[in-house]
Amino acid sequence: MRRGYAFQQKYREAFKEEADVAAALGYEALQLHAEALKQASSTWTLEKFAAGLREIKDFPGLAGPLSMTSDQYLRRPLYLARLDGSALSMVKRYEPDALP
Repeated sequence: MRRGYAFQQKYREAFKEEADVAAALGYEALQLHAEALKQASSTWTLEKFAAGLREIKDFPGLAGPLSMTSDQYLRRPLYLARLDGSALSMVKRYEPDALP
């Protein structure tokens, strides 16, 4: 979760507002695509890029490790939280392998 806090702080400094979910997801998507391009090498094709995406395992995401499946679905931890008034508290974290 520290990566998420660091992202939030840098975002706040750069844009003078709090990052929303779209900003965090966009940041992670850009990081994943950059990693896939690195894996595709300097002479990349769309096929090499897609293969690079499928090879990503345990990528350090903002809220935990991200992995791609062979079908190019993103797997990430799932968090269950409780909102009580304005207080948000974590209830449970589910790992991707524990989910159906």
